[in-house]
Formats: sequence, C-alpha cells, structure tokens
Amino acid sequence: GDKEMPDLIKAIHHELDEAGYKNMKINLHVHGQKPDVVADAIKAGADKVDVAIGLLSRDPNHSNSPSHTNMRDAIYKLIEEQGIDVNSPTTQSAINHNPMMKQLKKVEDAIEAVVTKERPGKNGQTTTFKAGRAALESVSQEDADRIRVAGGAFSALLAEIERNYDVHKRAYDRASKAKQGGAEFPDKQKLFQMALENCPELWEKAGQFNTVTPGAKILTEQSLVVTIAKINGHKITPETYSKEYVDIAAGRFGRNRGMEKGLGDTKWLDSMLMHRALKVMNDELVNKRISDKQLVDFVLDAGLGIEKRDGRHESARSRYLFGEEGAKGRIGVIPAFSNEGKVKIFNLHDDPNLMAKLNVSSIDSFRGAVEKSSFDEGVKTRVLAELRKGRYAEPTAGMEAGFAKLEAYKTRGNKDVEALYASGHRISNKQDMALMSMVLPDDVFRNVLETAIKTGPVASAGEGADAAGKSYLATVKARAAGETGKRLH
Repeated sequence: GDKEMPDLIKAIHHELDEAGYKNMKINLHVHGQKPDVVADAIKAGADKVDVAIGLLSRDPNHSNSPSHTNMRDAIYKLIEEQGIDVNSPTTQSAINHNPMMKQLKKVEDAIEAVVTKERPGKNGQTTTFKAGRAALESVSQEDADRIRVAGGAFSALLAEIERNYDVHKRAYDRASKAKQGGAEFPDKQKLFQMALENCPELWEKAGQFNTVTPGAKILTEQSLVVTIAKINGHKITPETYSKEYVDIAAGRFGRNRGMEKGLGDTKWLDSMLMHRALKVMNDELVNKRISDKQLVDFVLDAGLGIEKRDGRHESARSRYLFGEEGAKGRIGVIPAFSNEGKVKIFNLHDDPNLMAKLNVSSIDSFRGAVEKSSFDEGVKTRVLAELRKGRYAEPTAGMEAGFAKLEAYKTRGNKDVEALYASGHRISNKQDMALMSMVLPDDVFRNVLETAIKTGPVASAGEGADAAGKSYLATVKARAAGETGKRLH
C-alpha cells in the first residue's frame, strides 16, 4: 500500500546494490492525487516519479482525479516539508520567478488551451476534452482506492461507455424497458458510477488480482458488461464473463496469488474452466472428432451428477440438455436441435442447472474423466488446456506429442520422411512438421507428407518455385485448408 511504499523502495535499492546494480533506477508509478506519497518516495530513494501536468491531472477547483498526481502539487509538498509556507506571498513570488516553475506554467497554459478548446460533438453540439473528463472528477481518492483500478482504466471505461452508449440504450428501450417497469436507461454519468460500484465484488471474486495493466482494464470492461446485464434484468451466465476475466482469475496473465490462497471464488473458477472445456468438446462434436456416444460416456463418468436415461444416448439425432429434463436433472435426449439444420449443439449458453451442477462438481474428477476418455489425443490436449491454471504454455509446449507422431510414421516403414527434412520443402523443418501433425487429423497429415515426398522440393518462396513445388503447395492447400481452420483454437 501507499504507507509501505518508502520501505519497499529502500528494500529494492538494497537488493539492487547487493546484486551489483547500483546504477539501476527506480521509477514510481502511482495513480491518484497523492503528493505525499510522491514526496515520501523521492525521500526514500526513488529516482523518478510519474506525474501529470495541469488539467491532464486535475481541475484546480477539484481535488479529485484518479489520474497521476499533479506535478505542481508534488513540488509544493516537497517545499512544505522544508518548513516553508507555500501560500505566503513571498514564497509564491519566489515560485513564480523560478525558471523551472516558469516553464511548468507555460506547459500548464498550453495544456489548458487544448483541453478547453471547443470541438464538434454529437447532434450538432460542441464539447471539450475537459467536459468529457467531468465524470473523473466525481471519483474521490477514497473511491478510487476502494474500486481497485488504476487511473487509466477510468478513462478507458468512460471511452467505452461513450462509444457504445446509444447501442446499449436502444437495446434496453426495445427489449427490457417495459419489463423493468418503464424505468429509463441510466445516463452516462450514472452508468459510469454503477460500473465502478460493481468492480470491488468482481475483483474479489477473481482472487483480488493485480489491477495494473491489463488487470484494471479487464476488470472495468467486465464490470460494465455485468452492470448492463443487471440493468436489463438478465441472468448472469457463463457467457457474461469475458475470456480475459476468467483468464486473469486462472493466472493465465501471471500468478494470481489471491486465488491460489483461496481469497477468490475458487468454485466459480473451476466451474468456468469446466464450462470452457465443455464448449471445446461441443466444437469437436460439431467437427465430428467426438461422437455422440463418446461425449455422453464422458459426461456420465465426469461426476456431474447426470445419469443416463433409457439407453437412448447413442441416438444419431440428439442433443443433450444439462438441466431439469423430465425428473431429476438427467440427460434429456430430444430431437435434434440444430444450427442451420447441420450440427448438434449443447445447451451451454444460459442453462442455470448446468452451472449449478458444475459448481458442486470436482474439477479433478472432470479432468480424470477427460484423461480416461476415448477422445482423440489432440482433442484431449485441447480440452485439458482449458482446465489448466497458470500461465499460458510456451509455444513449444506439447510438441513432444507431434515428434512422437513423426517417429511413429517413420517406424511404419516411411523412411523417406528423413529425406524430406533436408529436401527444402516448406514444412521440412521438423518442428513445423510436428506442429502440423497435431493440427491436422492423422489421415490428412499422412496424405500431406506422402504428397510432399512424391512431388519433390520447393526451390523458393517466390517466383523460383518449380512446377513440382507449386503442385505440392496446391495439394497441401486443397487437403489442409478446410481442416486447419476447424482444428486451430
């Protein structure tokens, strides 16, 4: 926190000195009007502090703003700590005649001229940059600290509301106003405040994560979505939560120590990861890499509290509803409910019964059922990736499976693949071939390799490519184009 900042700076300086980095600078980046914190940081050894100037920091008539500390306020604080009254006429005269302060005043005046200049607004009216920031001046320092987001995220939230306000209002007026007793959609200022008020709960839910970039922006964007859903009287479903918000809770952007310590809603996070895994399975069902029977067998084994009903789960025309189908939340098998009459789809969008089941299910049992399933190894890999917590895998993680496929291909008597490595083909790099083996179905990948072996090398990527190379590329494109788009996630 702010009070611990000086001790933290001293500790960092000590560690850097001990490690031989005595010349490494420490820069303090803090949001809000905190001249006392800035002054304390400088005294503790900070080499630089981030500040804002003039109206880009705050209006002189208001003390509130989540922007950086006003540079003039920080300077005055440092002067005051020398026992000097900055408000006395003598001190003000000295300040106004100081060369540095004269230059600061020029910059402040230039900024004021820009931010107060009228420019075209909506509906033929004029506005100013300063007018657009008026909402920021309604945020007290106490509110800013409680809301848990950095200053830039406040501005980003305002900009998001400004961009899409008319769209949200029209949608509300058309579909929800009557249901909400004729209540008017909140104005921009009120919507801004309502979104900010939802931030602390969402921050705590996701483990009290670090709200510097990108965390603060993710939090405010998620809060706005939740706020608008509540205004419309909509239920909060898995689809309400953004991928980025769930990712930050899961530690995909870096360790989420709060969630690791159980400070967040760990059951919610587990249920969201299982829900995302089910969506991957649904995609694989659509793409026919999972059969109806494989999927239902998994569900029955996953500990979701769903039972097989009447032995009808192998029906070729069925979709599976996770919910109160008939009696006690069993799988309901009903006539195909399709997307344009083509594919079978789970009811994963807004079924509260499914989420209720996931909330009381064990992610470990779910993961174990995936590992024991009869799914293709590539499908298993994609599903298990959704269940994993922590940082995203490095680009080469999991390549061992691809290399194993190449070795298996060679051991089946296809020794020509060794020659392909050195032939000049665009996929002759062994790592590229391993990646392609995981992206494409086995039969398609085998055809691609066999075609590559038969047609010979590609001379170059440009005009020098020979006829055989062109034929090879055309074959690869024809055989793989339709598959690659469906397999990559």
